[in-house]
Amino acid sequence: MKILWMTWKDRSNPNAGGAELINEIIISRLAQEGHEVIILTAGYDKCEQITIEKNIQIIRLGNRYTVYWLAYQYYKKNLKNWADIVIDEVNTIPFFCKYYVREKNILFIHQLCRQIWFYQIYFPINLIGYLVEPIYLWMLNGQFVITISESTKKDLIRFGFASKNIEIIPEAIAINPIQDLRGLDKFNTPTLLSLGAIRSMKRTLDQIKAFEIAKEKIPNLQLKIAGKPMGSYGNLFLEKTFKNKSSISDIEYIGPISEKQKIELLRRSHFILVTSIKEGWGLIVTEANSQGTPAIAYKVDGICDSIKNNITGFLCENSSPSEMAKKIVKEYANQENYKKIQFNAWEWSKNFTPNNCYDSFLRAIKYFTKANNQATIYFYIGTEAELIKLLPAIENCIVKKSKIIIICSGQNDLRKSTLLTNAIQKHCIFLFKNPIWFPFSGFIFRALWFLFWTIEAFYKTLIYLAKQKIFYRKNNSNTLIVHGDTISTVIGAMTAKILGYKVMHVESGLSSGKLLNPFPEELSRRIVMRLADVLFCPTLVAMSFVEKLSKKEKIMTGGNSMWDMLQFGLKNLPDRKADPFFLLVIHRQETLANPKLFFKILEEVKQNQPKNTICNFIMHLPTKDFLIANNKLKELSAWQNWKLIDRVPFYEFIFLLKNALFVLTDGGTNQEECYYLGSPCFLLREYTERQEGLGSNVYLDQNYIDKIGWFMENYSNFKKESIVYSQSPSRIISERISLECEQK
Repeated sequence: MKILWMTWKDRSNPNAGGAELINEIIISRLAQEGHEVIILTAGYDKCEQITIEKNIQIIRLGNRYTVYWLAYQYYKKNLKNWADIVIDEVNTIPFFCKYYVREKNILFIHQLCRQIWFYQIYFPINLIGYLVEPIYLWMLNGQFVITISESTKKDLIRFGFASKNIEIIPEAIAINPIQDLRGLDKFNTPTLLSLGAIRSMKRTLDQIKAFEIAKEKIPNLQLKIAGKPMGSYGNLFLEKTFKNKSSISDIEYIGPISEKQKIELLRRSHFILVTSIKEGWGLIVTEANSQGTPAIAYKVDGICDSIKNNITGFLCENSSPSEMAKKIVKEYANQENYKKIQFNAWEWSKNFTPNNCYDSFLRAIKYFTKANNQATIYFYIGTEAELIKLLPAIENCIVKKSKIIIICSGQNDLRKSTLLTNAIQKHCIFLFKNPIWFPFSGFIFRALWFLFWTIEAFYKTLIYLAKQKIFYRKNNSNTLIVHGDTISTVIGAMTAKILGYKVMHVESGLSSGKLLNPFPEELSRRIVMRLADVLFCPTLVAMSFVEKLSKKEKIMTGGNSMWDMLQFGLKNLPDRKADPFFLLVIHRQETLANPKLFFKILEEVKQNQPKNTICNFIMHLPTKDFLIANNKLKELSAWQNWKLIDRVPFYEFIFLLKNALFVLTDGGTNQEECYYLGSPCFLLREYTERQEGLGSNVYLDQNYIDKIGWFMENYSNFKKESIVYSQSPSRIISERISLECEQK
């Protein structure tokens, strides 16, 4: 395998740290196993521009600021299409490989910068960096990432990266853990160790202050400081450390040290102090643990991963010198607990070997390569009804190990859906952090607000799918599935088609024969049918309607996917009895736009309600808002034998449908549900695009207002047996979808 690795420092750089150590461990093992590696990195004073050793070639370009542009130019001129995979290592600033590298590429991120900007960089550059970092993370958040800690993973998720696209690998230490803790030669006096570069983000001065406070309780306490002072903070450290002559004999500044000196200090010290503002992991903690020395540290990102508090070391909750001093005094005094923590830390450090680090890195690379070679199947879902009907096909695809992403448009708040189990939700991307909401309840205001949401949803979908297209640029088989006739259906199909995705339309071919009735559903279906490449038609009538679309692939599913969900729902019905009731459902915009019609329906239902029955009126959100806007909600709540019921979970609704005497509805999905259950159903609409149940248990009439009373008197004549299919419609759909992965 040929690997191109872009990073701002290599191990030979004088400012190299823990990240470069991990790189060297991984890259040297890659070379040992026969892989070719080219490293593009920044140069430094008196460095060799090109170094070649075994299968590793290091090319140093410019400096830490210019390397990003020079690496781009060098790649375009000399390395284009050379690598099998490209590693974009992010140390503060990414190389943005995804925007110019044609090969597979992934991010390797040890930590995000965030508050470090204000410790390492001067104003106003630090403020600019802090504000820009979220922007470039957003530009990259569709990529696969390798990182080293749970803290960094949480940071990445906070900035839009998908959890499933982040792989954590263990850190590795280059020094071997000591063989035995017995007989370990610690300093004769209690000794604290400060080890590492002396710069502002490490807050070395906090360690000195903690030492001075602790020394009041432990008079013979010693502090040894090893590391190179850097910048103005390093100068401040030198000034303050030796300004107080009374404590100079108790603080030993050793300066930069060799590897041999480092190991000796790690073994002989009693505690190592860590006060960084933020770390990717905190490699020095694990190194100290391996030599029998626990750490006392501030509880910050990265460090809270490398230390198991009160098990392998000690974390200061408040991150202050005074609290650190208290920890030093308390834990040194309790020698029995010290020995236990020392042993736990030593044992834990044995997990962080070069082999474990390399093996995990290679597994992550292979996982990414496999994932990137497999076509991605996107399910675009806006409403609960769409989720219900697509869920069986989604679950079948997961069982087949197809790579799927469920894009939730935000038309309904699907985060609260009981159908989104943890297993399903990990595949979900929510385009909106919060559900769609309406500041006013009036119909006109709702319509305008919904228009604004539609525009934003279209934009968010277009951006997301475009980023996915760039990430999987070699994969031309990505497919997007839409369902039915909602606004989300149109948004998903249009954006996918613009970006060159294959579009599949489930529940296609349904039509009322009237372009604007029902509106906007009929119009939505006709638009999507023409945009889609594959049409899943539930009935022969639907198949005949799309026959004229000659260039489309048409698949007869033999029924609606709702049937599959009903079969599962019937096995999980609540075990209880209910007084005689019927269901009333009115929620379509076409009905709500005509208040006179709406209230005429209610009057007819009320006047013809069978004796000793209860009307369960399902309150969809638009219905409830409509009643509030017309000052009718309280009045209806007071009607005798009427119950206004907020929308219930799917399986509870199946119970209501199954046990209702009959159903009065303007919804097409309810028509399908009643057909499969054999429940009497009266359609509160003039036309329907669905054929299910017509002429059997479903009654449709253009003059339906005048027929409501007749139906409520004769509903028992429409009771039928439930429908049984020999083959699952959802399985037919999922098998065709899965072919897209195999074709890749």
